Amino acid sequence: MNPSGPIRVACLGAGYFSQFHYDAWSRIEGVEVVASADLNIAAAQATGLPAFGSLAELLAAEVPDVLDIILPPPGHAPSVRMAIAAGVGAIICQKPFCLDLEEARPITAEADAAGVTLVVHENFRFMPCALD
Repeated sequence: MNPSGPIRVACLGAGYFSQFHYDAWSRIEGVEVVASADLNIAAAQATGLPAFGSLAELLAAEVPDVLDIILPPPGHAPSVRMAIAAGVGAIICQKPFCLDLEEARPITAEADAAGVTLVVHENFRFMPCALD
């Protein structure tokens, strides 16, 4: 991360729910969204950002400070692992993080060993239904 510049965020996923992530990032001072990736390249291009058809392509062109993973659950674990290997410093992943604990434990260990901040995003954390 460049301490004198903006935090560079890339988003993986450009489906329906991603619009809320892109909008939120755009409203945070000191953050610059630098890329979008989605298997549907047209959806990634529609964000108006540099667009890529895969995370591998994005990471070959740009290693962001933060990767926001906005994918269905089966894509979470491989994407987190790829981002760790590429040297992304912080990863935000929607819940469920992994399909089970056996999948999650080694990935969190990899993130810890690499010094990567790994955050699981729970968008309903403080809603009454989640507090019961």
